[in-house]
Formats: sequence, C-alpha cells, structure tokens
Amino acid sequence: IRRPPRSTHCISSAASDVYKRQVLTYNESGTTNLDNALVFNRFGRLAVGDDNPTEKLDVRGNIKSTGSYIGGTQSIASAGAINVTTLHTEITSSSVEAYTLADGVAGQLKTITMLGSGVANITPTTLSNGTTIQLDNTHESVILIYGSSGWQAIGSFGAPTIS
Repeated sequence: IRRPPRSTHCISSAASDVYKRQVLTYNESGTTNLDNALVFNRFGRLAVGDDNPTEKLDVRGNIKSTGSYIGGTQSIASAGAINVTTLHTEITSSSVEAYTLADGVAGQLKTITMLGSGVANITPTTLSNGTTIQLDNTHESVILIYGSSGWQAIGSFGAPTIS
C-alpha cells in the first residue's frame, strides 16, 4: 500500500499573525494548491478548498453527506421574533399572537410549525407573494426558502394562509 504525499504549511502575513493559518493539503503530485486544502485559522474557523474562512465552516464546492443535517430548533410560546439562525421553529402558543421573520440569506430554508392551539400571524420583512402567513391549526406547517424576492413558501402541511 502506497501512502499519498502530504504537506503541512503555515501561512502568516508579514505584519502580524492575525491571518495565521494551518494548511493541510494532499494531491497526487504532492504539490500544494487550495483546491484540496483544509485551512484552520486562529479564530477557530475551518475552510475546505479556500484560504480565508469567514464562517465556522466554509466550503468551496458541493457537500455530500450520508447522514442527516440537523439545523436546530427554536421553540417560541408568545409573540415575538422567529429567528433565522435555526432551521426549524415550533410555535406553542394557545392564543392569537403576532410574529415577525427577518430576511434570510439566498438559499436559506426555514420551517415553521404550530404545535399549540392558538393562531400565529407571521409577518416576514419580505414575503415574495404576500405580507402575512397564518398558522391556525395544530401541526400546521410551512416550508420557506429565501431568494432575491424574499421568503417564498415552497411547501406546507395543513392549510396555512398566505395573504
């Protein structure tokens, strides 16, 4: 069994080590390039195929997974803001409540489910085909995607009202 060539490089700017990174690369010829690099910066960010991670995980290219994506859940019981930092929000209110939803980033998915017996009137900052989403039955749900024209419903369970 032949082991592939590996290389480890430390890159830093001339003025300071603010940009200090550890670059781990592998390719058949043993040369260094960023197409297959793992870059860890001093802020705890990891990049794959890029040399300047701007998020905790920054990947240039497609991601393949044989497991599940788990994006976190927000549980909210009374009027307020539905966050855009978790994939899913569960509303547990038993009364009529008003909620807001801020703009997301292009391609972002958001699911919202009514688990309580109340009515949720959700007003996104930008909704592509209306101004309000209403969930008024237990287990009623809406699946949204954010695009250039704002949030757009791409699926639902039950009969949420978009007006």
